[in-house]
Amino acid sequence: MQRLGALWALAVGVLAGGAAAAAQDIALWHHGQPRHYLLQAPTRDAPHPAQGLLLVLHGTSMRAAQMFEHTDLPALAAREGLVLAAPQALGSAFNDGLAAAGSAAAAVDDVAFIEAVAEDARRRSGVAADAVYAVGFSNGGSMVQRLAIESRYPFAGLAAVASAPRVATPGVARPVPLLLVFGQADPLNPPQGGWVWIPVPHRKPAPAATAQQWAERLQCNGPASDTVPRPGVALRLWPQCAGGARLGWMTISGLGHHWAGARPMPFPSFVLGPQVSAPALGELVWAFLASASRTSSAAPAAISAAPQPAAPPGPGPAPPPNPAAAR
Repeated sequence: MQRLGALWALAVGVLAGGAAAAAQDIALWHHGQPRHYLLQAPTRDAPHPAQGLLLVLHGTSMRAAQMFEHTDLPALAAREGLVLAAPQALGSAFNDGLAAAGSAAAAVDDVAFIEAVAEDARRRSGVAADAVYAVGFSNGGSMVQRLAIESRYPFAGLAAVASAPRVATPGVARPVPLLLVFGQADPLNPPQGGWVWIPVPHRKPAPAATAQQWAERLQCNGPASDTVPRPGVALRLWPQCAGGARLGWMTISGLGHHWAGARPMPFPSFVLGPQVSAPALGELVWAFLASASRTSSAAPAAISAAPQPAAPPGPGPAPPPNPAAAR
């Protein structure tokens, strides 16, 4: 365990070098503490004004700049006319709900901080109030799922990559379109669920259980559809959820704990698993978010807990796990 922790710290040190040259460091005083986020907007000679704001949340022990360096999001933003805003966590991670009760980390209100970043970045960039999205990787993905449960900010769509929810609230404060993305070779999100050791020993549900949990939270009714958007990519979509929300569950064959189609993390593959050169994950994420926000009429009314039928087996070529057993 100590050796793995040392390796992780070493990799983080390598990752911390460099930053997105076009990004502006924005200071934001929040709850009595100085916080920061990076803001990258289309250049002044861009043919069109910004079409949307995409918040990008980093993983444990990462820096905000690494979401520009280890994803395809900057290229996507330039092509689609998006503003990118990357909040920086206090300490090593966002408070996604994993921190021990009573600890200093558990007292950090990152839901309110990210909402404040969204509004500050939106006002600076002139983006419309109904065109704000968020995507997170690893711990950032778990934080996005906490936003999906607790936030009343009018996000148009959310996406969580390589992550599971850390809070147990069965309902949501405001229904919103949500995409879940998992690599089928991710040792930190085992396809069958189980114990993982980073950042601390804890048990992860199977992706099938996470998808089922969200189908229940969002009260998704009607049949789900299965598609193959790209070779090696499977998408299960629940188009009819409460409040006009939608739920997507995407799996990518051969992908470990990385952002597909981007620069891999400089860390041993036995810890994070393999990277794949395709697909470009940012394109798939944005295709869902843009489509879901155009067709959703997600209302601000909360969804209270309500038991729903179990979700059907998941997408992808691998045999689906038993969601009940994974819990």
